[in-house]
Amino acid sequence: MAGITATPSPKLLSFQAKIIEALKPYIVVGTDEAFVQNTDGTPIAAGSSDYVNGFIQDHAGTKYNPHVTIGLAHEDFLKELLAKPYHKFTFKNSAVSIYQLGDFGTARVKLWTSVE
Repeated sequence: MAGITATPSPKLLSFQAKIIEALKPYIVVGTDEAFVQNTDGTPIAAGSSDYVNGFIQDHAGTKYNPHVTIGLAHEDFLKELLAKPYHKFTFKNSAVSIYQLGDFGTARVKLWTSVE
């Protein structure tokens, strides 16, 4: 699996903390049934519910690893990709959205958006 990661700035971590605080009243422990189900009938990937249910404890704050998954590829291609120079860039968000997740935690159904 390939992805692009971002260095979590203090401003980003503060924003994340504010989102978590605002959503606390709505957080519940979910099961695989809470995910958008796979159209081919295969089950949600093992461990997905545990990952989502434990995200705040295990992956928020100083443990946060902001990233965008860009796809799956053969290992040889990924090694070749990692060996190439990477040009850093900056970005900012223009909107925040809440999605119902699908398999592997992919954003599948948009539930809400706030545009800056």
